[in-house]
Amino acid sequence: MRTLLLMRGAPASGKSQWIRDNNLEAYTLEADHFRMLLRSPSLGEDGWYISQEDNGPAWELLLDCLEKRMSNGDFVVLDATHTTSKAVNAYKELLNKYKYTVYYYEPDTSLEECLARNAERTDYKRVPEQVIHRMHKVIKTTPLPKFCKKINSIDEINNYFTVDLTNQYERVRIIGDIHGCYTALQQAISPWDEKTLYIFCGDYLERGIENKEMMYEMMRLSTLPNTIMLEGNHERHIANFAFNTNLDRSKRFMKEVVAPIIKDMTKKEVESLQRELRLFYKSLRQCYPFSFHGKKYLVSHGGLSYVPNMTFIATSTFINGFGAYETDIAKIYDANYEKGMCQNFIQIHGHRGVPDGTYSFCLEGEVEFGGELKYIDITADAFTKSGIKNDVYDKDYMRHEYQNMTQHLIYTQNEDINILGNSKLVKVKKCSPNLYSLNFTSRVFHKRLWNESTVQARGLFVDRLTGDVKLRSYNKFFNLNERPETELNNLANTLFFPVEIRTKENGYLAILSVIKDELVFASKSTTEGMHVDLFKDFYSKNYLKSYKKKLKNY
Repeated sequence: MRTLLLMRGAPASGKSQWIRDNNLEAYTLEADHFRMLLRSPSLGEDGWYISQEDNGPAWELLLDCLEKRMSNGDFVVLDATHTTSKAVNAYKELLNKYKYTVYYYEPDTSLEECLARNAERTDYKRVPEQVIHRMHKVIKTTPLPKFCKKINSIDEINNYFTVDLTNQYERVRIIGDIHGCYTALQQAISPWDEKTLYIFCGDYLERGIENKEMMYEMMRLSTLPNTIMLEGNHERHIANFAFNTNLDRSKRFMKEVVAPIIKDMTKKEVESLQRELRLFYKSLRQCYPFSFHGKKYLVSHGGLSYVPNMTFIATSTFINGFGAYETDIAKIYDANYEKGMCQNFIQIHGHRGVPDGTYSFCLEGEVEFGGELKYIDITADAFTKSGIKNDVYDKDYMRHEYQNMTQHLIYTQNEDINILGNSKLVKVKKCSPNLYSLNFTSRVFHKRLWNESTVQARGLFVDRLTGDVKLRSYNKFFNLNERPETELNNLANTLFFPVEIRTKENGYLAILSVIKDELVFASKSTTEGMHVDLFKDFYSKNYLKSYKKKLKNY
């Protein structure tokens, strides 16, 4: 987590030994280590010593490594003497930039003990005694800045504090990724209830079409006492704009979110907005563990595989989650929970569209694509998951998504096929003869992201050059009451009469067509494989030659 632990003490005061005793070596950056990287031990008047000649470059290297770890949100121990406030203030810019909390540990070691330990060190690690005298005196008489909190044991920062909400609120509502869908959010939080704690999983802007309203709303919500707002992966773009850093990594965000909001603003108004966004970004939390009526819950944006000591979990893991986007995190978490590896936390997260488990629940509902804004309500005697259908979104988002792409998975002479084939909602596979197969993804199926395009991406085969359709099946069809058009009261308007009713057998899709005067057999996604071979065998055994000719001509 975003925690920096400074070691403070004269040479030979026991700092490094304390680090070893608490198994913190893997999290530690040591100043002498960087000096030794640049120069081997030097010959002195009466032995070897660690040279200070490369002290400047050594600290530059250390600070580079420190920033790299801080950008990841790692727990970091910094082993140096830290005698004065000036030494600590060297990190202040990084601390503000990466939202770090600072602690320090100072061994209570007498001057005499430091000198005795120093004398027993390997010769090159010994420090001149006058240096130890001077540093010991300065440390005992000079306090560190107030933003540094002293600890006496690693237990004071071990694990993240779990707040008990039982006597503070009547209900906890946890809301998933919003992605600029302001209207859906208002339905989830109206009417506002002071007796409810609202926890937001992150990803507040981008992709949706109500980003201006959502930007001001998220800043307002962050100031309310009964609101907890977590940081998602899309918040890095907010930070880049707010701090004017890494704008090249947020080009789409700047173009689609920021540009329409600031187009009529003066320079001062833009700077004021950036200041407000900096305050907002700094208020975001990495995760939120709490207990409520005897049960423990851990809310993060990305989702964890299990819950070890939370101090040592990098912020990037809380934000991006364990594994790939498609990883079935609930299955992994449930297994680890049963092994006693999760500190009895029920996990709730957003970010990835995966199924729920017994102890792990996902609130990502593709709201920005016309899906649902998912939320969970927890009360004294109930745990319920609900969703609000979003009708305010870009209905032509697949075309706009394609227009914004710099690289394409497929590129044919047919723009409609290109839009469909380059969508993240569609799987594309090359197959013979010179074909692409296009099929909706499992995400579309499970999240019900059906639109005019995704229902067509089912056993659809097109020419790789022209994009012409060469084989295709029926559009995706739906059960009674599964979609508005299949609801009983709408069937009179959506069916063609007369209607034939048949039993739908369980099986697999087989498609037949003719390309260059040759029959082509296919299953839903390929023209090869076991199912295609079964289809060919069925065809050869069950149709007479005369009928085969008619079928081919047809």
